[in-house]
Order: sequence, then structure tokens, then C-alpha cells
Amino acid sequence: MFPVRRSERLRRRQPPPDLAAAFDGAPEFEEPEVQARRRRIYSKLLRSGMTERRLGRELAEIKRNPLAGCKVDMLNSNLFEWIAALEGPKGTPYEGGLFHIHVTFPHDYPFTPPNLRFLTKIYHCNVHADQICVEKWSPVLTVGKLLVSVLALLVSPNLQDPLNPAIAKLYMEHRAEHDSIVRDWTDRFAMPEDIKRII
Repeated sequence: MFPVRRSERLRRRQPPPDLAAAFDGAPEFEEPEVQARRRRIYSKLLRSGMTERRLGRELAEIKRNPLAGCKVDMLNSNLFEWIAALEGPKGTPYEGGLFHIHVTFPHDYPFTPPNLRFLTKIYHCNVHADQICVEKWSPVLTVGKLLVSVLALLVSPNLQDPLNPAIAKLYMEHRAEHDSIVRDWTDRFAMPEDIKRII
């Protein structure tokens, strides 16, 4: 992290929302010259092939130390596209299902988060139109940590910030009915007899 000098005026000033910190632990508000310096350094890192090296390291680490209940590999040998296969956690209505997630990386990763999209239909309050609501992104996070977060959501959904409020409401007020629908969707979409295991 870069040192930031702040005046008393800046301390009392409400920071504009579009000047959020670029990575976890950074100050919520930076002086313009510090922001410009950060952008110059980021640009230099990206031009040096940092994104490719970072993705290669992350994939190698996942293969060395596989995530419990999750398999990951590149899609069509493309380092910027991965496929993850998540096993439905035991003791949940998702148990027995295999849920595929398509992970795409922007060319300025890790400063911009990857995009995670369910390829398998799933009934969950933190998933809407195949998009997943996960924790706030920071360049210090990794894809492995994101996938662990997704598995954790299958065990304990985030009811305070749902992408599908109707499902969250059903979960809180009629849990048995919610779980029955989840099991039905898992049987129909995540465990067909002719399922093609991508990994």
C-alpha cells in the first residue's frame, strides 16, 4: 500500500463513492496525485504480462492443492476462461448435484474482478439470471477464495443482500417449501442421467 498524506480537511470530508479504494485495506479516499500514481503503476504491471502470470500461478496452486468439493480447469486452453465444477455440499438440498460455473477474466485482472456465471440452473437467493452475488472484490483475493465463498453460500445464503428477494423471503418464512424446490431443481438440472462432466 502506498503512504497517503491527508489534510485535516480531507479527513472531515465525505469521500466521493467513485473514488473507492482499489484494493482491500487501502484508504477510502486518496489525494489525486496518489490516485494518478497508483494508475501508472497498475498500467505498467498490466503491460508487463502480470495478469497472465497471476492467472497461471492461481491455476497451478489450485491444481497443487485442490479445493474441497470443487474442480477447476481452463476452457479450451484459454487462460482467461475457466470452468469450475462445484459439488452440492452434504447436508444441504444441493447435495448430490454438480454445478458448473463459467469464470471469465478481464485483461486488467486482478484490478477488475472475474465474472462468475452459473451454467447449471440453480435455485438460490444469491443467484439471478445465472449471475452470482459474492463478497466485495479485492485484488488480494483469488479465484479459489471466490469459489470457496460460492460453496459457503450454498450452505448458508446471504439473506441480507439477495439478488432474488423472493427466494430469500421464501427461505426465511417457509424453509421447508424452499428446500423442496431446491431439491427438485437439483434433481432436474444438476443430476440428469446424461450429465456431461466438463472436468
